[in-house]
Amino acid sequence: MRQGNSTGVADKAFDASTAADRNIPQASDRSFRVTSPVTLNAAAQALVVVAAPNRLTTLGPEINTDGYTRISLWLDLDINDMTGIRIACYALHTSGSPNAYSPPILNPSVGATPYTVIADGEEIVLARNVDQKIILTWELANTIPIVVFGIAATANAGAAGNVNVSYYTMAWGL
Repeated sequence: MRQGNSTGVADKAFDASTAADRNIPQASDRSFRVTSPVTLNAAAQALVVVAAPNRLTTLGPEINTDGYTRISLWLDLDINDMTGIRIACYALHTSGSPNAYSPPILNPSVGATPYTVIADGEEIVLARNVDQKIILTWELANTIPIVVFGIAATANAGAAGNVNVSYYTMAWGL
């Protein structure tokens, strides 16, 4: 390789078979894109109790993820007296399919509140039952055409909780 671009990655190579320099397209930082946030629920959605391991209550509609590599769920939760909040991303091979699969979840991102999020298979269980804002990201790898999110509580000791608002963003590229 002969020359480099501003990032230090070679953008030309010498082709000995033709004794000529060849241009090599390079992936740039711009090849990784993120969509603008899309609202799943603008008005508060009540959390309901669903016994494990049953499929969780749907949060928003099915989402076409064809061609995307990741999807992130942005949640603003008002827990109240609910416990065992479970969150899932279900992969569907066709719209309306009763067969739901679990795509791999990437490391959960949490705010400044000191609590933990644990993966139970590919379902997330919030370890502390406090109001919180959280971002969760799942790997799609350009192979999952449709997803739908699910959320539920394991128990309610009094006042029901809500998903105040939720959004999703998708990324594609590297």
